[in-house]
Amino acid sequence: MVGEVFGFQASLNAGALFGLGHGYSYVFAGVSVVFLALILFWLLFLNGWRDRWMVVATGLISAGILGNFYDRIGLGFGQGYPESARYCVRDWILFRLEGVPFFDPWPNFNLADSFLVVGAGLVLIHAMFVSGKQPAAPNPETPE
Repeated sequence: MVGEVFGFQASLNAGALFGLGHGYSYVFAGVSVVFLALILFWLLFLNGWRDRWMVVATGLISAGILGNFYDRIGLGFGQGYPESARYCVRDWILFRLEGVPFFDPWPNFNLADSFLVVGAGLVLIHAMFVSGKQPAAPNPETPE
C-alpha cells in the first residue's frame, strides 16, 4: 500500500462493472466491438474528428475498450495461463479509504477502466457545458 490509500492487488474479473454479468464475456466482447465501430463511424463519417474535446474523450474510451477487450479475449489464452483466467479482465489497482462506505475497499480496477471512466466523464462534461457554447459556423450562402 502507498500511504494506506493506494496499493496493488491482482484479481480476475469475469464480469463487467463491479463484477456484474459474471460469465457473459462474449457479450461484453461483442458490445466492445460494436462501440468501437460506432466511435470510428462517428469520427470518420460524421466529422467527429473536428471536435478535439470529443476526439480525446473517444480516444480514452477506445483505449479502455481495447485494453479490456485484449484481457477478455486474448491474454488468458497464452501458454501458462490457467483455464479459470480465460475471458477475465485483470484488475490490479487497489484504492481504499478506511472507514468510508463504498471505498473501504473500492473494487480493484485497471488502467483500461480508468480510461473508460475519464473518457465518459469528458463526454458528460462536453454534453452539459461545452457543446451548447460553441459558436455557430457562418453560413457562406447568407450575405452579411
